[in-house]
Amino acid sequence: MRYNTVGLIGKPSHSATNTSLIVLIETLTKRGCTILIESRIKGSFDDSSLKICTLEEIGQQAELAIVVGGDGYMLGAARVLAGFPIDVIGVNRGNLGFLTDIDPEDIVKQLDHIFANELHREERFLLEAKVHRKNTLTST
Repeated sequence: MRYNTVGLIGKPSHSATNTSLIVLIETLTKRGCTILIESRIKGSFDDSSLKICTLEEIGQQAELAIVVGGDGYMLGAARVLAGFPIDVIGVNRGNLGFLTDIDPEDIVKQLDHIFANELHREERFLLEAKVHRKNTLTST
């Protein structure tokens, strides 16, 4: 698959995340991609070629979203992006990395594989639950 538009999502004001985002921006720019930056991290970059977007706008406009952070950040982004036809990958800047499986030291090589369609796609599903207590909805 050809990824022309890529959305970048990450933990705001986190130096390790910013380091990975800089590498991603450089690599994706060389590939000729349009880069969308999630609005919460816009302050980290002073580059007018980057389009600032909400998560929903990234879902609507991009073919690929790259989440830089831990599994929790990946789950938060995936929850919003699940309603859109977009691939989502993660660069691990957290502790475990069950969902964010790209090593930050190996971003360029992994992106080469992804853009060459040398990847394993996994379909995931999203559970939605509602808690009722004494016939009253307490949370969703």
